[in-house]
Amino acid sequence: MVAVATGYNHNLALKKDGTVWGWGFNSNGEMGDGTYVTKTVNVYTQDGSESRWAPVKTGFSDIVAIDGGCNFSIALKSDGTVWTSGYNYYGQLGDGTFSNRCEPTKVQGLTNVVAISAGEYHCLALKKDGTVWAWGHNLYGQLGDGPNALYSAIPVQLTGLTDVVAISAGQNHSLALKKDGTVWAWGANNYGQLGNGNEMFNRTPVQVNGLSKIVAIAAGNNHNLALKSDGTVWAWGQNSYGQLGDGTTENKKVPVQVKGLSNVVEIAAGEKHNLALKSDNTLWAWGSNEYEQLGDGSRINQYLSVFATDLYVEAPKDPHENPHEPENPEKPENPGKEEPSEGGSPGGSSGGESGGGGVPFFPPIDSIEKSSNANLDNLSFDKGELTPAFNKNRTEYKLTIDENVKEISITAAAEDKKADISIQNAKVGYNIKNHVLKLSEEQKTINIIVTAENGTTKEYRIEIVRTGNSGDIDEPEYIDEPDDIEIPGSGIILTDIDGHWAKDSIKKLVETGILTGYPDNTFRPDNKITRAEAAVLLVKLFGIKPIEGKKLSFEDEEAIPQWAYSYVSTAYEMGWIKGYPDNTFKPSNLISRQEFAVMIMRAIGFIDPEPAATSFEDDSQIGTWAKGYVKKAVELSLISGYPDNTFRSLGNITRAEATAIAKKYIDNKDAIPDLNQ
Repeated sequence: MVAVATGYNHNLALKKDGTVWGWGFNSNGEMGDGTYVTKTVNVYTQDGSESRWAPVKTGFSDIVAIDGGCNFSIALKSDGTVWTSGYNYYGQLGDGTFSNRCEPTKVQGLTNVVAISAGEYHCLALKKDGTVWAWGHNLYGQLGDGPNALYSAIPVQLTGLTDVVAISAGQNHSLALKKDGTVWAWGANNYGQLGNGNEMFNRTPVQVNGLSKIVAIAAGNNHNLALKSDGTVWAWGQNSYGQLGDGTTENKKVPVQVKGLSNVVEIAAGEKHNLALKSDNTLWAWGSNEYEQLGDGSRINQYLSVFATDLYVEAPKDPHENPHEPENPEKPENPGKEEPSEGGSPGGSSGGESGGGGVPFFPPIDSIEKSSNANLDNLSFDKGELTPAFNKNRTEYKLTIDENVKEISITAAAEDKKADISIQNAKVGYNIKNHVLKLSEEQKTINIIVTAENGTTKEYRIEIVRTGNSGDIDEPEYIDEPDDIEIPGSGIILTDIDGHWAKDSIKKLVETGILTGYPDNTFRPDNKITRAEAAVLLVKLFGIKPIEGKKLSFEDEEAIPQWAYSYVSTAYEMGWIKGYPDNTFKPSNLISRQEFAVMIMRAIGFIDPEPAATSFEDDSQIGTWAKGYVKKAVELSLISGYPDNTFRSLGNITRAEATAIAKKYIDNKDAIPDLNQ
């Protein structure tokens, strides 16, 4: 392998022969292998088997550089052309369309490209002549082409930027390094990530304050790094997780020096953490450490750079074997807080030599006390509802599942990675994802035992409660024999809602005339709803008289059903629902959970909020355009997540779910404040 790259849910690797291999999600065609299928393989380990993503050969060939965005991939060919595949809602594939592609497609009009970079939904390309080109999402000005369209499906040249030697795309902002050693930025600036002293978005490049003699740049989600020629590292932007490395968690609108780092030769920025390679070949890290990405043996966020213990590489004896090795390599800085005395450990206790050859000092293994930590760090199931919510200190739970569930997938991790987890007395390792457990009809409990490094054990007991229903919004109510339900005052009889978790919500909305059933006396609560149906529901819910005779200008206007036309027109005029970038409405498209959250919040009067992170495990899957709406809808208890703390933003919403959300609005509308004050 000569290069690797990561997207939001997929990974890419470039081989020496110019082929690209990928693994991870492929539902949008990001693998470029001609399919929309995510490939998995069963891996057999000492403790059993588990399903993992399988590497596949993509359709990219003769490639020299790769990168990944949010569900799409980008690659640079040896002939200087750029190719993409995957998600294309904002035109980020650059082929002049807004259609997803499962095979590599050529970016229009680009030649002589020498570097590429992918943001969340936009891309950058650096040409041999020092000009920068961009395409895709442009809501925050991340394309740098001035006050132009919110999207571009073909590359546009940046305004007034020349002599560029390096580029890097963040989530919704972009960076460029010029030949004179200055750094320029454009796009979103809500955390000060443009480094110009304020938090105002800029749709054209601005110079980052106070930086000169820069030799490398790296953009994270909402923060940036710059490497100076003297080996120091500078950072600015979001600092919630300590990703600026200055010992604080305060955002910075201008660059600050990362403390304690010198002689750095390479830098890399992740979503909320960073890496730096020093000239002695030691790797240092700082920022978010929720998933142990800092490699320091902990899960504690680090506000100052720490030594990535497990990734130390001893420098080669011949300095010419490594271009970063100094002529006279010195002993690397000790990662401990105090410098050990000769032949001893920090603080003066004995412990042997430092290891020679520049290896940092560590105490002998025998002198390290074994951990007694037998806590679980997290626990979730793919089916049912776990009550109460997981807490590592609580050991007794109930899991409510449908009576027909025959197997369940468990995701769990021990707090200490040296601990072992056993499920029903079978060892499964310390960190498991989607471990499948078969359930017998007689099974009453799931027993999970965590064994600490020193042998201490802790048992988590989950009582299984079986019902005849499922749902994630209201408490299920089980009734043995379903009856026909007559809605009082409406004359409507529904035959398929008795025993359904959303029965009360459905009755309420039918009673008020907002919804009706089908001619065959069914409501079909688990059917998915379309964009046209969502428009009808919202207009009726908010008591708006439909606009008659207003003709819409969508390319597919004739595809909007007559029964929905005036409602779609009204919802569009009110700004509750919008069309697609290609000027279509797509009335029969199923609507996602995040789309419905946006629509109902717009209808309430919550308009164009700033993007805001939610607390869901799959927050990264929620579109930036939807995050502010989703967060506020959750705060108002209009919409909720699943028992495993996921939101599943791209999942299609059902009639029952939409009905339950609408009922919650009716019940609580008098308590909803003015949301735009």
